[in-house]
Amino acid sequence: MAPVFVFADVWKEPETKDYYNADSSYFARIVPINIPDNYYSWENASSKKKQKYLPTDTIITPCYAMMFKVAEQGDSLVWKKDLVNPIAPVTAIVSCDGKYLVTFDNWHECGYGDNVMVCYDENGNLIQKYSLKNISPFRIEEYEMSISSIWWRCGAEFFDNYRVKVCFENNGGDQAEIYYNLKTQHFSEILSEEYDAYHRDFEFKPFQPLDIAVVLNYTNPFFNHEEITDYTPYQKGEEHLKFFYESLRKRIDASPKLIGEIDRRQVVKYEKKGRKEAIVYKSYEYDEREPGIWVAYSENKGKTWAFYYTGISHCQPFCLKSQSNLPLFNKDGDLQLEACMLRQITPHLLGQGANYELVKDGLLLTIDFETLRRDTDGDGLTDIAEAKFMTNPLLSDTDNDGVEDGLDLNPRMSLPRSDKTVVFEDLVDYVFADTIPLTVSEARYANPRTNTVMIVTDDPDLQAIQPRIQRIIFITPEELEKAGCFYLPIEQLHVSPMFKLDNEDDTYYVSKSDRHGFWDFIVKRINNGWTKKMVSSGIF
Repeated sequence: MAPVFVFADVWKEPETKDYYNADSSYFARIVPINIPDNYYSWENASSKKKQKYLPTDTIITPCYAMMFKVAEQGDSLVWKKDLVNPIAPVTAIVSCDGKYLVTFDNWHECGYGDNVMVCYDENGNLIQKYSLKNISPFRIEEYEMSISSIWWRCGAEFFDNYRVKVCFENNGGDQAEIYYNLKTQHFSEILSEEYDAYHRDFEFKPFQPLDIAVVLNYTNPFFNHEEITDYTPYQKGEEHLKFFYESLRKRIDASPKLIGEIDRRQVVKYEKKGRKEAIVYKSYEYDEREPGIWVAYSENKGKTWAFYYTGISHCQPFCLKSQSNLPLFNKDGDLQLEACMLRQITPHLLGQGANYELVKDGLLLTIDFETLRRDTDGDGLTDIAEAKFMTNPLLSDTDNDGVEDGLDLNPRMSLPRSDKTVVFEDLVDYVFADTIPLTVSEARYANPRTNTVMIVTDDPDLQAIQPRIQRIIFITPEELEKAGCFYLPIEQLHVSPMFKLDNEDDTYYVSKSDRHGFWDFIVKRINNGWTKKMVSSGIF
């Protein structure tokens, strides 16, 4: 392990200090903790000797602040409150309108503890407090350290009445800035009213399990299910199992059509009946949080295969039973699968699946091939796929742009383009050039290997893009809400609006993220397009 070099530092006794706002119309007076000279003697004295001490020897006065409004006739007290610092903060700033106080660090131990940055409101009440780890753009070990402190801060000031700019400097002399919004309690590396308003208005909806009645009343729009009495009981944990059948190994390994199409660990059922073969398997091609159920089907002893999406999302609410002894093909040649209904009881977390509970067992789900294959408008997408994409199954060109839905890389939206549209096209196509020209890309079309993602937005500049490398399904937040509790989105690509920076002309912040990572950019309008600079990124 490399040695860490630190130096000793010297702290004098803390003193009462006044901190003024920008125009000196308000100031906060911070009084450090007061421990009487005889306090520890009194504390350690016997009961008899304690009686010799004065009451003033026995009382510790915590660190506190008083906010004053400056006036010619005399300063008026606005509020007085104890602070969370055990001794005193190292420094403090007051907002331009005197409504907020922000303190930094702890006396004797700068950079340590959960009081490195503490925010108080217009009545002196605690808003939030942060450790250095919570706010630092650098790793903690990159800062200069002494025996007692981490020297991280090179400045802090109020940008306006409710936004704070905090400056950091590491031991290599590199500096970084972050902005903190006291209204939203949100940190960002940019200064933008539009960005702040967007996050201030964002309403987070915590996960709530569905009512059991909602699960029991679920009906699938394409396939029927019925109750049966002779069934394989549900085994707890079956919803998370990955299944592999040795009987499939030779078939999959010998078939170029299946290699790469099917993850053998996700096979639910397989059966061969005469010239027909069917594999029921799970895939994330059209689903994100839980896999969708797909069918690989051959009518010529496995020489050629067709792949069909059933529109069923695993565990939402059907869980198919791989251990069932029921034949996969029924007497009519359609597929029959034992299933049960589950209810999701915990949210999906990154790297961790949701938990489920059994609601109803003993169900038989019938999947007929006529419905699987149906493409009413002949556009190359089955009616089931169009339901997932929210395109019109009765209209071959949903957005009326001259390209059939099955070929269209943006099948739902055909809107007027703007200069911002080319920025969004650059982002969704994963182009990492430093400039973005204002040219319109040559049209490209979807094929059976095209990846499909979803973007939930009501931004017309983003909806107007012409993708080049993947199919993008645009839906609005309202449409997603109306789709119902059992509609699982396709793998989502998250693209933010373009937020104008307050202190620069024609300059915007924009970001995107997917299941692999996130990328944040600053883009600036120039005569023939845009310049683009990546300001941060990360891999999940």
